[in-house]
Amino acid sequence: FKLEKVDLYKRLAQKKAEEEPNNPMAFYELGQVQIATGAVDEGIKAFERGLEIAPDFGDYRYGNLNYEIGNAYYQMKNDVDKALEFYLKAIEVRPGYMYVYSMVGAIYRKKGKNNLAEAYLKEAINMKTSIPNTHFDLGFVYFHQKKYKEALKCFLQVIEMAPRYVGAYNNIAITHHLMGEKEKAREAWLKGLELDPEN
Repeated sequence: FKLEKVDLYKRLAQKKAEEEPNNPMAFYELGQVQIATGAVDEGIKAFERGLEIAPDFGDYRYGNLNYEIGNAYYQMKNDVDKALEFYLKAIEVRPGYMYVYSMVGAIYRKKGKNNLAEAYLKEAINMKTSIPNTHFDLGFVYFHQKKYKEALKCFLQVIEMAPRYVGAYNNIAITHHLMGEKEKAREAWLKGLELDPEN
């Protein structure tokens, strides 16, 4: 039943794109369905077609085609360089789209470009709609810069937003440990183990 429904959505999206070849929303919808069914390359092509029609199509909630292409490269194809290229284009087109800043910051963190990572992650946080991962990534950046107090503040913010984020407790523990606060480190590790005894 579920597969039939997905197949129906795919057919409807393809039909709409054929009938409305100059409607970027039709290609956005087609790309979404294709990626959801594992046809990642076809999904990217549909999004790119949407961009050809309207390079500035979309808003902050949906339809940001550069962001969608970036996600496909980042999450499905594991190509951070290509993802970064499209995320940066997304910021150019929609400068206030917080999630893009978060993703760019995360990629720069993975590449070891801490100053750029810090700038983009802080920008995302300043937009007041940040997610736990943004604070987690910024904490990591501070941690690698040996700014342990700032790192700790970020990791504590993560568990305030997501109390079951086990990785944050681990990082809080390691940070306390490096600051010579052994008892606080032990408490954080125990809390993490309480949430995930297999960790």
